[in-house]
Amino acid sequence: VLQEIARRIAGFSADHGSVARLGGDVFGLLVGERGRAASVDIEVRISEVIEACQRPVQAGRKTFECEVSAGVAVSGLDGQDARSLLSHAEIAMHRAKKSPSQRVQFFATEFGDQVLHRQELIQSLKTAIENRQLQLYFQPQFDRLRRNTGYEALLRWHHPLLGPISPAEFIPLAEETGLIVKIGDWVLEQAVATLKEWSEQGFSGRIAVNVSALQLHDPGFADRLSALLESRGVSARLLELEITETALMHDIELAMTTLNRFRELDLTLAVDDFGTGYSSLAYLKALPVSRIKIDRTFVTGLPDNEQDQALCRTIITMAHTMGCEVIAEGVETEAQASWLALAGCDELQGYLLGKPALKGFLPENIDI
Repeated sequence: VLQEIARRIAGFSADHGSVARLGGDVFGLLVGERGRAASVDIEVRISEVIEACQRPVQAGRKTFECEVSAGVAVSGLDGQDARSLLSHAEIAMHRAKKSPSQRVQFFATEFGDQVLHRQELIQSLKTAIENRQLQLYFQPQFDRLRRNTGYEALLRWHHPLLGPISPAEFIPLAEETGLIVKIGDWVLEQAVATLKEWSEQGFSGRIAVNVSALQLHDPGFADRLSALLESRGVSARLLELEITETALMHDIELAMTTLNRFRELDLTLAVDDFGTGYSSLAYLKALPVSRIKIDRTFVTGLPDNEQDQALCRTIITMAHTMGCEVIAEGVETEAQASWLALAGCDELQGYLLGKPALKGFLPENIDI
């Protein structure tokens, strides 16, 4: 496939410039036009290259379709030397890859600022545990009668200079760099230690912890978790692992192997953000899952949005047919809570019932 793509790009560059394979599936084009005035012409030409590369590629008996994105840096404006131009073009390319509508992206100074910010966050994240910047907050969960049944552990990061960093920003970075494995182990250690502390005070509910795809596919993860629970003397039934649809579908065969190992350990498993991914019902039926969480995006429109009503009813009915309980997250109004309870949703979680808080609050609410 790479050879065929290279031939197509080389055919373009024969008339318009030079081409090189920079590594992996990344190619570089050196085009002779100068200045921003030629940017429209460059964009047209690069779009032609992209269209040529996105035509199906026949390799043996298989046909491949390639998604192509391009970043452009202009000499004299975006850099004076080859190294800076290549670096800035690569930054623009990554920007284009993240855009659903813009396949060609010209470098802009703010892109570089964003990259520096990203690199700073990654470096800080590497030492966030040692520097005691990470904390676990716990959000309560309730049954239909508003009885407290457990808590979800939520990771928070307070940077000493930048202040609170949103999980939506740092969790993807942790996953991309592999730091999520180390951070995930720390989260589980803290959650299990909290379970031990609370159980000694009379707590008999569960704590739910989110697990990423990298953790799920780590061959040593289940054994480390088993050793942790045993060393703390905590029952595995008190710990629930929440796994997103996307993580499950990333490598379903490997995921099922790991999930079956979890079942052997007597851990409770939940599918998080249900309805936002592309899970196969055939696979879902075979997974050892006990609970399904309705994503907040389907709860927000309740009780007025008919589509959200239909989706929530379908999820609840399907889950109950499979022998699973259902919990809805993002419940913020009495009307939402009432509708979900009448629809048969087993448990509720959201700001209406309780906001995330540090673990010190629990002894005041120990009657679980």
